[in-house]
Amino acid sequence: VPMAAPAMALVFGAKAAVALLEVSWPSSNPPQVEEAIQLSEEIKSLKQQHKTLDTPDNFVKASKMKRQIDQMEMKLKNLKDSLRGASQAHNRNFLHSLLEIIVPAVLVIMYWTTPMHKFPEDMLWPFAGLLSFPAHEAGAVGVIPWVFMCQRCFDVLAELGRAAADMRRR
Repeated sequence: VPMAAPAMALVFGAKAAVALLEVSWPSSNPPQVEEAIQLSEEIKSLKQQHKTLDTPDNFVKASKMKRQIDQMEMKLKNLKDSLRGASQAHNRNFLHSLLEIIVPAVLVIMYWTTPMHKFPEDMLWPFAGLLSFPAHEAGAVGVIPWVFMCQRCFDVLAELGRAAADMRRR
């Protein structure tokens, strides 16, 4: 079946583009994001300490801590407001969605009635019905399982490549 190779090439190409996108255009959390995360963790811990100090004996300490929590919450609110206008992340997410979802969807639409590959019937015995979706003869692999398997294979290969690169850096 001549359709398997172009479909696999398109899926691998899209996944490779996504991997390159993630490397060259990282999610780029601005320093404010890290600061906001750290600030929210500090607020949580201070609130827990405030609960333990909220007794009449420790009123002064508790009120000072409450003012400090309020100041930190205001700073966190300002940080979150400043981060809302990040359009670069939106563009990256759109491109990522385009490559991860639309390319496989177009492949499914284009090759819906065409089997991607044919194997001997007994080779796929327990999974023949599942792999032949949508309604192909026994031993055929439909486009949806084919795209899924191509994506998973690329993910495994990319993870092996990342692991090899990490080992090389060390």
